[in-house]
Amino acid sequence: MVNPSDVHQIGIKLCVPAASEAERRSGVSRCYYGCFLIARKITNMEGVKRDVHKRVSDRLDEMGHSKLAKDLQVLSNARKRCDYDIYDAYVGKDAQLMKKRSIILIEKLQEILSI
Repeated sequence: MVNPSDVHQIGIKLCVPAASEAERRSGVSRCYYGCFLIARKITNMEGVKRDVHKRVSDRLDEMGHSKLAKDLQVLSNARKRCDYDIYDAYVGKDAQLMKKRSIILIEKLQEILSI
C-alpha cells in the first residue's frame, strides 16, 4: 500500500525552481494526489470510483471543512491543467504556489485524520 504522504513528498521534490516543466507538472499532480488520498480516507470514500474527486471535495464541505474542500478543488484544477493542458506553459511560480498550498492542506488533512 502506498502512503499518501510519500506521494506528496515526491511532488514536493519535483516542484523546485530548477525543475523542468515536465517535472513541475508531475510535481503538482503528485502534490494533489497526496492530499486527495488523505481526503478520500477522511470522507470514507476509498471504495468510490465514479466522480470520486468531486464527491470527496463535496463531502469535505458537508463535513464542515469548506476551506479544505475549496483548497482541494484548487489543487485538483491545477492538476488537471498540468495533466491535460500540455500546450500551455506551466511556469515555476505556479508550481511553487500549488506546492505551498498543498503543504498547508496536507498538514490540515493529517490533523483531521489523526483525531
